Amino acid sequence: MFSFLKSHLQPAVLLAFDVNLQQLQLPFTIPHYQVQLYDQCQFLSAPSLQTMLGESKEAKLEKTKLWLSLKKIFQL
Repeated sequence: MFSFLKSHLQPAVLLAFDVNLQQLQLPFTIPHYQVQLYDQCQFLSAPSLQTMLGESKEAKLEKTKLWLSLKKIFQL
């Protein structure tokens, strides 16, 4: 799957929400919000965006974790 995406889209960044990276046939797993470089592509795995809806403490924490990872990827 990733080889197909890589050859057709040539992504520099792949954000995977609610997707197990092994489903993309990648040779590794990473915890949510950890940025991983592989084959000239940065990977970020995160839970479903549904977990970030609302203003609860848990939702805000998930949004913060995502934001920190995105800042790292895009060098903000």
